[in-house]
Amino acid sequence: MVVKRIQESDIEILKGLYELRVMSTDQIRKRYNLTEWYAYKKIARLRNTGWIITEPISGYKNKQRSQGVYHRISEIGISCLRKQGITIVRKAHHQLPTKRHLPYVLLTNDLIIDLEPFDWTFKDSRTLKNEYQLNRGDSLQAMLRDPDGKEFLIYMLRESVTEPTLVKIQKEIESYSAINPMDKQRLTNNYMIFVQGQHSYQQVVDRFSHYKDAMLTSRHLKLFPLSFAKKYLRAFYNNAKFIDFIKQKEIVDVTEERLPLVRKQYKGLSNIVLHEEEEKYLVNLLDSDLVSIYNINQYRKEQYQLDGRKVLAITTNSLAAEHRKMLQGIKHIEFYSIKHQEIFDYIENRKRVLVEDSNERRFK
Repeated sequence: MVVKRIQESDIEILKGLYELRVMSTDQIRKRYNLTEWYAYKKIARLRNTGWIITEPISGYKNKQRSQGVYHRISEIGISCLRKQGITIVRKAHHQLPTKRHLPYVLLTNDLIIDLEPFDWTFKDSRTLKNEYQLNRGDSLQAMLRDPDGKEFLIYMLRESVTEPTLVKIQKEIESYSAINPMDKQRLTNNYMIFVQGQHSYQQVVDRFSHYKDAMLTSRHLKLFPLSFAKKYLRAFYNNAKFIDFIKQKEIVDVTEERLPLVRKQYKGLSNIVLHEEEEKYLVNLLDSDLVSIYNINQYRKEQYQLDGRKVLAITTNSLAAEHRKMLQGIKHIEFYSIKHQEIFDYIENRKRVLVEDSNERRFK
């Protein structure tokens, strides 16, 4: 069967394949809210019409022999988009990632598709490299923009990373964060690195622990296990959201009253809470922000003795040991560990409340 009469959903899928370069069948189903049966039917018609090309995936799902298939737009599909008045700047063969790069594109698309319903937007790496005249061989995968408009360059790493790749990413981050002497601007100083597996997480930590220049010029350098990030970032994209969550843990935010009275403010220590009848600096490590960890390490014993406030670091059960190791030189710190499921339950409850409030307003 072929497409006899073009539908809006056909155009949307073709546009999506042009924007994201490739998508798996499951990604198409999820992004366009299709049933499994209808997704297969729709994709078959687009392929039979010659608008898309389907090929087998390799290297995407770890330890699985059968990886499924991915879909990409064809030159005929691009012609179809042009006829619909859609601006096209790249040919179909320029859309195809290399075999080595394909898994990273698919993993990045997994993240984007999961976050889009929560008002995150993205800009792909090719657009970024053209706009900012970056090196075509740079490793960044995309730029994510959170619901508040803050932009992050993102990197995607798999289970094991080579040393040259880590060096390359480190140098890129240092370069992007540097202020251009010509226009006094920088590309960004916010970054997220997503990893698959404990080994790659530790490799990133080790690299940036030994080469700290990126910490000095970056505002955020967040390090996420990919599966955790897909859920966490739906709700926790700014400090206010984090504070709302932590208030449920008998931790009282007193920043507004107490911070103006602090004699000296320390970088990265801008939240003051009351916990167990004691004032402490609250730091969010749920996102493993390496800049936050660097800032805590700069709050030394002498400064603590003058200030009197310990650090209360919020971590997860699965990463608490790593965070303790990174901060082992700081004795004036307490760790508060939270299970992943507690965070996920909070996100689901928050989502349900928002839906109920929306429905209530609609029927008033």
